[in-house]
Amino acid sequence: MEALAAGLTPQYAHKNFGQVATYASRWETPWFTEYCFNSLGVCGLSLETPYGMIGETVLTRERYREAGARIAEAVIKQCLIQ
Repeated sequence: MEALAAGLTPQYAHKNFGQVATYASRWETPWFTEYCFNSLGVCGLSLETPYGMIGETVLTRERYREAGARIAEAVIKQCLIQ
């Protein structure tokens, strides 16, 4: 979780980044969840993206792409460490 937060902060991570959802899963076969647990040490990964802004940052297409690239880079770096 820290790897993802480090990749997104300070511009794109919410102050409550890493919040644990307590509701039951809606997915019968959570393969991506299993991957995240095995590779990143987190029990699941759900990215909730606001439609317009994060704090003072207006989310343009380019900024959505940048945030997605940061997430991908953080996952890859963490996988290479393990």
